[in-house]
Amino acid sequence: MRKYIDYNEYLNNGKSIISKYKIYKNNKQFLKDNINKEYIFNDIKLDNKQKEAIYTDEINTLVLSGAGSGKTLTIASKIDYLIKNGIKQDELLILSFTNASVQDLKNKIKYSLDIYTFHKLALEIISDYKKSYTIVSDYLEYIIKEIFLS
Repeated sequence: MRKYIDYNEYLNNGKSIISKYKIYKNNKQFLKDNINKEYIFNDIKLDNKQKEAIYTDEINTLVLSGAGSGKTLTIASKIDYLIKNGIKQDELLILSFTNASVQDLKNKIKYSLDIYTFHKLALEIISDYKKSYTIVSDYLEYIIKEIFLS
């Protein structure tokens, strides 16, 4: 059975460089071979678009869709898929837009992971530097540069 090839992982493991096109072709074939296989997560059968989000783009995944379409289920399934396929839990960064969606994700996955809203992640990064700032719009760019470049 073919395996989805993560281009960066392939190069970082010291293997000879093959063209991005060959990896792209392999991954397209992997998707084609697996898209019609049944995929069930938390007793729910996923549709082809959800499976496509799970199987592809192993480095970053952005899931955008309308309300009630299964975004949270898709993200939870992707997390489960990645962990079951060798990605370490501490290598995952999971971001969502609202506290409600963060809580929903935590309820759907069986792993104890940090899941952040964008705002919470920013606060975590700033608090790591243990500095207090009063953010005035004129100084925002200065503060960002000071924190991230120091």
